[in-house]
Amino acid sequence: MTPFQTSRSEQEVFDDLGVLCGSPSFIHVLAYLSCRDNLVTYDGDMTSEVMAASYARGRTVRTEFSTLMGLMLKHPIEFCLPAPSDMPVMINKTEILLKELRACFNQPMIEAFKGRLAAQQAGLSVDEASLFSRGDVLREPIFYGGDSAYSFQYRDLALDRYAKDDDWLHANKGFRVADGHAIAGALTRLHNRKVQTINGMRRLDPSQWTTLPGFTSSLEEIASEAGITPKSASAVLAALTAPEPPTNAGFKTLGDFNIANACPILRSPSGDYVSFDTYRVVEALYDSPFYWMAADKAYKDTAFTHRGAFTEDFVARRLAAVFGAANVHRNVNIVRNGSRVSEIDVLVVFADRAVVIQCKSKKLTLEARKGNDLQLRDDFKKSVQDAYDQAYLCAKSLGDPDVKFVGQDGAEVSLSALREIYPVCVVSDHYPALTVQAREFLMFQTDDKIQPPLITDVFLIDVLAEMLTSPLRLLSYINRRVNYARRIHSVSELTILGYHLQQNLWIDKNVGMVALDESLATELDTAMQVRRESLIGARTPDGVLTCMDGTLVGRILKAIENCAEPAWWIWVSCF
Repeated sequence: MTPFQTSRSEQEVFDDLGVLCGSPSFIHVLAYLSCRDNLVTYDGDMTSEVMAASYARGRTVRTEFSTLMGLMLKHPIEFCLPAPSDMPVMINKTEILLKELRACFNQPMIEAFKGRLAAQQAGLSVDEASLFSRGDVLREPIFYGGDSAYSFQYRDLALDRYAKDDDWLHANKGFRVADGHAIAGALTRLHNRKVQTINGMRRLDPSQWTTLPGFTSSLEEIASEAGITPKSASAVLAALTAPEPPTNAGFKTLGDFNIANACPILRSPSGDYVSFDTYRVVEALYDSPFYWMAADKAYKDTAFTHRGAFTEDFVARRLAAVFGAANVHRNVNIVRNGSRVSEIDVLVVFADRAVVIQCKSKKLTLEARKGNDLQLRDDFKKSVQDAYDQAYLCAKSLGDPDVKFVGQDGAEVSLSALREIYPVCVVSDHYPALTVQAREFLMFQTDDKIQPPLITDVFLIDVLAEMLTSPLRLLSYINRRVNYARRIHSVSELTILGYHLQQNLWIDKNVGMVALDESLATELDTAMQVRRESLIGARTPDGVLTCMDGTLVGRILKAIENCAEPAWWIWVSCF
């Protein structure tokens, strides 16, 4: 029996993991796994070779790590060091059970393939629907599909997302969003420094070996590093720290709520704070405050309003950096005979192209994550399909001479004849396996002007605006991405963009399908880390953005890439 096959059920494996995670001193196993799998170590420049370690086969992914931590929290945590002989045994058992758990996730896909093959061999009709349209199959990319946001995006976007809620946070939680931002940065820097000292562990007796100190900091250390008062630091940490174990009793299956995601920090017996993965900390900083505010009946509606406004404001601001503020319009009312018939959240008009953007703030529910087909489709309808349907109707109206388009400032938005219109739907949160679900579930229409839609999140919009900084570059990419949508198989939009930056996204008409491995995002990951974290390294991947540097064609493209003259765009399309 291979490591990728099992005769046991997912629940049996999950329960065995629960027993293992309750073992004395298991917290030191988590510290080891975090040091091995959550950190990228390097000396000198940040390079794609260094970043490739984060895509190593067999590493513990974040959803697995959160599962282990959540199961550990169900038991009293013993911080005492394990016997040297016990540590490798627990690590090995953990890795074996995680492999078996993934085999359980893969089982529905394997059985479905076997069923189709048997039907074909028997001469029976075979359901042509994609296997990924099934909830039990989709659970695998939902759980293992990776993250759509970089850690610095969660950290920095939280400032914008909750800027209008700052007074509520201060009054009800005792800190401001800037304090949370400072704590997140402080924990990252403290981790980086402390982990560097782990090599000194080799000078100790093996009975004292542990990486746990590298993830442990006192309140005084954290407050000093963050540059805020201990009182404010304590308030932030209290909001993001799990209750004292045993807790998390409701975490009985993989689809249940796991407190380790909302509160990823632990408290040690000495009162210090243990944070194994600062990514989870910044994700909680971006995500959790909304749920705190939603629980306040008097403030809930205001919180919803602010969340929607953030998404629209952020998307408009990032696209204005590419297209120019004069070409990006917020909250455009579509008016017929003096009455508003619809609204475009963000409208971009450049040359003879338009981008119609509708924003949503609906997340994937826990029931959908369990593989419930009806709930998956219902979540998708509310998060994506409804937004697309509105975007399509608005796109159709752009060619209607009987309607007017009025921006939020009351001024009419003038439109010339449009050659291409791109509907775009943007969600404000990480929506697991969104790319896969959009390919399988989305129902859309096209005509000679309206293109297939782009379904994405605020994080990709941010990355697109960062890397494709001219209208020509960005619209060219969107055109190819949406028109190749049915032929590209990838779990992540970052993978597809990463491939484009290196190889140019161009698929021969005779190629029916292209499958892209997530490691193709390595060069993009490196460039974004260098740009946003002020690291030393290459800011731009070698490829489509650099291949024509110094050439005649490169100089021509540079001269026209920001030009709004439609004639140039027609020439480039033909070229």
